[in-house]
Amino acid sequence: MKEELKPVYFPAFYSDKVECWKCEKKDNCSSYGKSQATKRDFEVTSGRCPKIPNTRGFVDPSERENQRNAYPILLAELGGDGSDINDLMLSLSIPSEKKIRKVYQTKSGCYLYYNSKKVINGESFKVKWALFVSAFNGKEEILKRMIETNSDYSIFPCEIADFTV
Repeated sequence: MKEELKPVYFPAFYSDKVECWKCEKKDNCSSYGKSQATKRDFEVTSGRCPKIPNTRGFVDPSERENQRNAYPILLAELGGDGSDINDLMLSLSIPSEKKIRKVYQTKSGCYLYYNSKKVINGESFKVKWALFVSAFNGKEEILKRMIETNSDYSIFPCEIADFTV
């Protein structure tokens, strides 16, 4: 029998609003009830909630496994000199799956997607599932954000859409 994951509270990725009362670690948290506005540039020891990602998307090391199990995560890595859109490599980590999937962008630039197989009546079909990444509409915007934060590796929470491209 597959072990069911308990839902874990994580603050919204692009918000400074933290609802401490929803967190399962509220009784032992040194940041409980403290204002989190503009704390993404500070270390966790400075009062930033350990579950709020910094400007590159990383949470406190003690929360990384919980973050991976909470929602799908888009991993973005810059290769080469980092100035060209072709230098940006995207992959997807899905909770409860060990396989990291490569992420592509449609030719029109409207959607990010990953390939999967779907079995219908015993036949296997290749399916392209669309992804929604908070505050980003494509590789260009992700690259721009990474250049702004001067990072060559970032993570972003995302949602798997219920439609294919």
